[in-house]
Amino acid sequence: MTKQAAAKGRVLAIDDDRRLLENFSLCLEADGHRVATAASGHEALVRMAEEHFDVILTDVRMPDGDGCDLYDEICRRWPASAICCCSWKRR
Repeated sequence: MTKQAAAKGRVLAIDDDRRLLENFSLCLEADGHRVATAASGHEALVRMAEEHFDVILTDVRMPDGDGCDLYDEICRRWPASAICCCSWKRR
């Protein structure tokens, strides 16, 4: 790992769209971040129980639950987490 990657921290990207997750990962890794992904809210909570993340990027609309509910649960379990919720509309 480079010094730059160590300094930038760990990001968890959560989205049910695998292509979007791959693009998030590529962009963030190119900027020196260490990225993990989860394809559902449940998978994200399991990953977060196993390791620390500095930033969580999550989709709002997912098949296994609402991103707002996930936000509430993350805040309850890990109150110091930095979370960004977003949603994409396909045309």
